[in-house]
Amino acid sequence: ISDKVQNINKYKFNRKVDAIYARFFIHTISDNAEYQFLKWCYTSLRSNCFLLIETRIILDKEIIKYSTKASSKYTYEFEKGHFRRLIDPDKFAKRIINLGFKIRYLNISRNFSKIKLNNKVDNPILLRMILSK
Repeated sequence: ISDKVQNINKYKFNRKVDAIYARFFIHTISDNAEYQFLKWCYTSLRSNCFLLIETRIILDKEIIKYSTKASSKYTYEFEKGHFRRLIDPDKFAKRIINLGFKIRYLNISRNFSKIKLNNKVDNPILLRMILSK
């Protein structure tokens, strides 16, 4: 999916939008694709409108238990071709601020989204953010 996101600028809405929702998406794409996606979101949103994000972060060490291998420092594979890149919340915050977003809400918690993964309950530490343009 990262290769498609890197070309996201060719996709335009007929008009600017009020909200973009990216739950469990940011951690599935490469760092470069993340940057392209965030720039696209910024240009696609109307002023004072919102980008809503929920993503896995580097504090979530439990994810490593389910991984079959690590392909880089913070990227883990669970099934063939199924990768998760753990996001550094501080670097991510700096990136979005540099792009022009304002952080309206930021919370890190383990209890946002319990899921069943490989017959075990996964309760990941997640970052939730509400950003505005």
